[in-house]
Amino acid sequence: MRFLNLYFEYWHRVSAEGLEKIPQGPMIAYGNHAGFNLLDALMLMVAARQHAPCRRPLRLLHHIGIEKMPLIGYFMQQRLGAVIGHPANADYILGKGEAILTYPEGGYSTSRPFTSRRSLSALDHFGAGFLRLAARTGAWLLPVATVGCEEAIPTLALSRRLGRHFKFDQSLYPVVPQSAVTLLPSLLGVPLHHFHFLMGFPSHIRIRVGTPWKLGPNADIEAARQSSYHALAGMVACLANEPCP
Repeated sequence: MRFLNLYFEYWHRVSAEGLEKIPQGPMIAYGNHAGFNLLDALMLMVAARQHAPCRRPLRLLHHIGIEKMPLIGYFMQQRLGAVIGHPANADYILGKGEAILTYPEGGYSTSRPFTSRRSLSALDHFGAGFLRLAARTGAWLLPVATVGCEEAIPTLALSRRLGRHFKFDQSLYPVVPQSAVTLLPSLLGVPLHHFHFLMGFPSHIRIRVGTPWKLGPNADIEAARQSSYHALAGMVACLANEPCP
């Protein structure tokens, strides 16, 4: 975590607003995937654990493929407490009064080119599982907007052939500048393409935490999905259009 804290403060110069809004008790933090997966989640996890007044760990619900990544999968699960995104895991963590972190866009966010950065994927790709979980458990819902990761690891193009080769979500592999270093060894069997996020360019990443809210057990999940999507999109747009401090 010390390395990540240095990465947080000096390489990406992360500024986080609203960390004092993080509530106690069972909580589901949800946000936009700002570019390449993992970088935004890691920066938010560091912010909540090291810089928030409550010093609260967030346990990421991740894609099953992350546990297969050399070193990264071990570090995410054994050192940061990340778990596979399964309802049983989420119920267990929330039942202990802990906090989880999820990204309702899923893998679709990695398919956005650089020209479409700082925006959410289409509403159809915004999942509702986290809302059903909140309605069932009574957990807090905490919206979080992040911008700046797209500049650290910009997606230049999308390759379906590489996506199939690496078994990427949606079979679309994001080709980034770091691919010049990692792609050839990965094709030869040395899986360096998982380490893109550690090779991000210096960038200013900004995080904004919204107001926590709850869903009742009889809430209209579809209405909540649409309203939470538009509210999060508005947070991202406002943050993206503000000048960097």
